[in-house]
Amino acid sequence: MDKNIAISILPSPANAIVTEFFNRLLSCFGKSIEGIYCTGSIPLQDFYPDKSDIDLVVSLDKIPDVDLKKQLLQIHKSIQRKYSKPALSIIYLARETSGGKWESISWRDGNFLDEIHTVNPLFLFELHTTGLTLYGIPVKDLNLQVTTYEVDQYLLQNINLYWASWVVDAPVGKQMKLLFFPRLTEWVVLGMIRQLYTLETGEITSKSQAGYYGLSRLPCDFEKIINVALSARKSNKSLPVIRSYIPSMSFARIQQTQKCGQYILDQFNNRYREKYHAPGGIKLHK
Repeated sequence: MDKNIAISILPSPANAIVTEFFNRLLSCFGKSIEGIYCTGSIPLQDFYPDKSDIDLVVSLDKIPDVDLKKQLLQIHKSIQRKYSKPALSIIYLARETSGGKWESISWRDGNFLDEIHTVNPLFLFELHTTGLTLYGIPVKDLNLQVTTYEVDQYLLQNINLYWASWVVDAPVGKQMKLLFFPRLTEWVVLGMIRQLYTLETGEITSKSQAGYYGLSRLPCDFEKIINVALSARKSNKSLPVIRSYIPSMSFARIQQTQKCGQYILDQFNNRYREKYHAPGGIKLHK
């Protein structure tokens, strides 16, 4: 697809922001860029300008060094000053020098994350199956080798380590966030259902579509809290600085959020056991 056509179909104001980023990036680093791709909420048709990030992946011939990161920082800061939101969230991706695993550095929340990371299987799977090519090598032609088992293993660890920390003996800090911010109910409930959806279907879905899947898949006891999560997802209300995190204290909401999350966690682990006849490489939450 021609780059101008690809960018023009992005929702506003993402199209203007990506166009400016694209032109500045290519003018400075065109020879190093193998491809630019859009992932996340935009290709999944679940983009909300006041809360969603613009998720881009830039495939390079090598991971940016210190000097290149300084030049990229100037580009990012210039765009950030011009467009307060939606924010750019960018993965700079490259193969190891040996041609092995994909590595990355990330720009998120106005900063580069310092460490170079090996890219996880779920991200590679989402990029391959839902990514939108904006420039360069078509995403389907990238050598993104990942198996269903690798994706499911990652999901298993992610839901039992990260997501479980919100619903099983959650620390006080997370309890307080869930108590005051409906957006965190959206984050936990829809995020966990997305994991269950991918395990059960082998596909990637949006947060909103995960909510509708949850309404059909989970017991009716959780219908109300899923609808609370979907309502928070659709809300564009925001305050300066904290964006869409509008406070609204509710003890009932936190209880139902954690109860629903615990149920999703149990369903995931049971489904994983059925699928692979074993609990996997980590201890599962009971």
